[in-house]
Amino acid sequence: KLDENDLTSLKIVKKWSVKVNRENVANMFIACGQLYALRNTAINPAQIYRLCDLANDEACLSNSSFNDGNYFNITISSRQITSVNYDPDSKSLYMVDGGSFVYYKIEF
Repeated sequence: KLDENDLTSLKIVKKWSVKVNRENVANMFIACGQLYALRNTAINPAQIYRLCDLANDEACLSNSSFNDGNYFNITISSRQITSVNYDPDSKSLYMVDGGSFVYYKIEF
């Protein structure tokens, strides 16, 4: 579940329910109001899927949508991604991959 909170009162403003099979998703991140999932990193190149548009209250897709071509590939080295974060200022996707800090220039 995802929540958007009011920063002053900390009350929940919006809620989204995201149903994914944990075996298929290694990590998730939000970039430009979109929710993305990094598919299980047992394959290389890794695949990043757009699950939903949180800014426009689009319903989040399920694991069955992982086969619809709504993804892009990135090459990873160790297949042990432990952290994923998108920085809109540098337009970069930052990851910790097998203990190494790596980044990819990506524009959404």
